[in-house]
Amino acid sequence: MNFLNLELYLDHIKDNGYRCTPQRSNILSYFIGQKNRFVTAKSVTDHLRNTMGYVSFDNVYRNLYLFKDIGIMDLTS
Repeated sequence: MNFLNLELYLDHIKDNGYRCTPQRSNILSYFIGQKNRFVTAKSVTDHLRNTMGYVSFDNVYRNLYLFKDIGIMDLTS
């Protein structure tokens, strides 16, 4: 799925029965700003910690896998 703005991503999350939390919104904003570059979970966690305070690495991973499961993004190993 190739959405062009944050609102479309957030609507897709809602349409799949999930809440649009501030962390999810910030993660998606970070990815949108990266313009199709590969991004690590560590860089996402660091970004969220700089913008939101403490965020657990596990929480970032859970959200990334949620985004994968509902078709927003692909993950690589």
